[in-house]
Amino acid sequence: MDGTEREKEIIKELVISEEDVVERLRTLVSKAKEFIYIEDKTGRVIFKSIHDISNSEKILLHLIGRFFAEKIGFIENSKLSMRQISDNLGIPITTISAPLGNLIREGKIEKSNDGLYKIRFHEIENVLDDLLKKYTSG
Repeated sequence: MDGTEREKEIIKELVISEEDVVERLRTLVSKAKEFIYIEDKTGRVIFKSIHDISNSEKILLHLIGRFFAEKIGFIENSKLSMRQISDNLGIPITTISAPLGNLIREGKIEKSNDGLYKIRFHEIENVLDDLLKKYTSG
């Protein structure tokens, strides 16, 4: 095996199949449905139970729900302004400003140049795992 072939063999470790992607998505959905539903006609994110979750956790779950609503085609864009997040969650905008800043610093969400927020895809599973550990027995 020459150098190029060895390099290809090494790089192949990065390749993921469509089945793997689908299975990861299935796992994420299974975890998310412990906390949220998505309304089929509007794509609105509905909390199963708020528990005593923090505003940061509400924001994260809401943005995760929006991510899935966009993926399924219920909404065109999962990104939200601070005002939209405030209105959707029924939390004063002055109350969500600090949690949004903290979530950005923690790398869980990102804010685009146009001031819109979204969940970082690679953080969804970590967020859901943390919430499952904290709020469920499983």
